[in-house]
Amino acid sequence: MGQPKMPKDGRTIQFSAVVAGSVVTNLIKWDLATGALTNLSAATGGQLDSDPRFTPDGQSVVFIDSYSRENNDVGPGEVALMDTTGQQRSIVTDDNLYDTDPDVGPEGGVVIARYLGEGPPSASDPDNPFQVTLEDFVLVRRDLDTGAESMLTNGEACYRLVPTLACLPVEGSSYLPNHTPDGQRVGYITQLNSERTCVCTIGVDRSDS
Repeated sequence: MGQPKMPKDGRTIQFSAVVAGSVVTNLIKWDLATGALTNLSAATGGQLDSDPRFTPDGQSVVFIDSYSRENNDVGPGEVALMDTTGQQRSIVTDDNLYDTDPDVGPEGGVVIARYLGEGPPSASDPDNPFQVTLEDFVLVRRDLDTGAESMLTNGEACYRLVPTLACLPVEGSSYLPNHTPDGQRVGYITQLNSERTCVCTIGVDRSDS
């Protein structure tokens, strides 16, 4: 169980969990008034769902769908949307890349932390507490109406730099994007060198990082 998110009305919590009798993650809605639990992923036959976040109006959930329908197996995560009852599921991206942590802004664009490196992005390095590769993750902004995309950060391996050197925030590998309330900027985490990690912001037009 993890990744809890609450809409503005404060009536429910959505989270990802492995349900009984399964080995895959589903998105679960918990009604705080009644205590009822609803498996939103199962409502439309989904599975391997994670990284849920509410859209600004609270009417939909953006999340990662990691089920490969072509291979009937785990695949790279695609950004998806559904309403808060689990209906009207739609796949936003279809690029066979590892997309993570999508966040929809009030202007209608979604920002994604996307892995562009070789192989899967997991890491088994005991010196890496994140257990995910610290390079080749970029922030991508996608217009939900047109599908046009722009890259906001570079995904460089800044963690390799000695403490006397540092990347600019726009240069590093980037994670966990969140829009500011006005939708004009995106906050995210990036590593600047071997000892410095920052919570940084960048404009949705890549300005003023």
